[in-house]
Amino acid sequence: MPIEEQLSAMLNDTDDASDDNFDDEVLDEDFLHNFEDSDSDDDNVIPTEIFVPSTSDGECLNWSDQTYLIKDIDFEGNPMGLNVPPEATEPIHFFNLIMTDDLIQDIIEKTNRNASNILAKSLPGSRIQYWKNVTVSEFRVFLVLLFHMGTIKLNRIQDYWKKHRLFNQTCFREHMSRNRFLLILRAMHFGNLESGDNRLAKISPLVMFFNNRMREIYNPLQNLCIDESLVLWRGRQYIKIKNNKYGINLYILTDANGIILKQIVYAGTGDPIVGGVNHSSKVVLNLLHDFFNKGYSVYMDNFYNSVDLTEKLLSERTYCTGKLRLNRKKNPKDVTTKKLKKGECVSQYNQNGVCVMKWRDNRDVTMISSQFNSQMITTTTRRNTEVSKLKMVVQYNRNMGGIDHQDQMIAYYCCEHKSIRWYIKLGVHLFQQILYNSFTLSNLFSGKKLSYYEFRQQL
Repeated sequence: MPIEEQLSAMLNDTDDASDDNFDDEVLDEDFLHNFEDSDSDDDNVIPTEIFVPSTSDGECLNWSDQTYLIKDIDFEGNPMGLNVPPEATEPIHFFNLIMTDDLIQDIIEKTNRNASNILAKSLPGSRIQYWKNVTVSEFRVFLVLLFHMGTIKLNRIQDYWKKHRLFNQTCFREHMSRNRFLLILRAMHFGNLESGDNRLAKISPLVMFFNNRMREIYNPLQNLCIDESLVLWRGRQYIKIKNNKYGINLYILTDANGIILKQIVYAGTGDPIVGGVNHSSKVVLNLLHDFFNKGYSVYMDNFYNSVDLTEKLLSERTYCTGKLRLNRKKNPKDVTTKKLKKGECVSQYNQNGVCVMKWRDNRDVTMISSQFNSQMITTTTRRNTEVSKLKMVVQYNRNMGGIDHQDQMIAYYCCEHKSIRWYIKLGVHLFQQILYNSFTLSNLFSGKKLSYYEFRQQL
């Protein structure tokens, strides 16, 4: 059954996860603070749970204070590790584990075909008239030079080949001419040239290869995380809270190691798989499809979470924990409307094993979980003092943030230039994700710990 039909079948048995007037595209600033920052003013505040009786309100009838309703699910996934070992333990071998010769061969075949089309339409004397087909070895040189542009920042691509003493980056012109590099960048292609109205067809084969390859080579940790990332491009989505506010939206699944396992390029409300009604739920179900019924735990922010979605995941033997928006349907009003003093928390549980909790720190924090109740644990702060904190909050903080960290590291060595086409820019971004994934795998399995800078230099 096609994935879009499976998602529809999973969603049709319940109501929409959001309010009728709620727009998943709009982000709520009141719920976007980081927990670690929120309790930095007073690490000694110990949350005190208060109990509230359920009211007779129709939406609260199924909620109670009985913590035993949380269900136990055994983890049955494979142990974390590599299914396909690298040829050796140097950075290049971990990079080649994902960026295979088969992938490069596919890219250069489509690139050469695209160059032939451009050449047929070109004017005499244009640069493309000097085109010759790209080879696998030449494309690898192209990639290394592209990555090195992220290490050495210059405003224009042409500047890397300047001989002026203020520039004079000899490694570039020693390995490839400027015109050849620009020609490959111009002609680079990843999809079917006859894509029709499906614009994502220009990039989707590369995304599909990445997703399939990561599933083939790597078994993730039990704890997973879903978040979004933006590739800079002003023609697409706007997300106010991101450092890069305009861009092409990627929905990404990682594990607690920060390794990207799967991603979706969002095509907007008309997206045939995750667009339209129940958009955020469709994203989650699509990303987690290969991990159902194995006892995985997923952590997400309030853009995705709802009581309905948490119950759906629980029916697939998958735990869910994260922040929750107050205006989601089926929230227990005795929790969401309760006025709390600093350090107080209130929680309730429904018959399906879902906990909704609100905690007052510097502001109200509302969370949902099918794995944790309002249990307190002792943890150590950055000041090396022991404090009591809610286990649900501690686990959320530990397992979220991998995507933001990867975005930050890629931004340090960004090699995407404004002048290139959107699908090429997105392809370059995926190349950088492959590079960062290979760096993380290297640190996990090579027996050597390198900084990202050192890994890039050795590559």
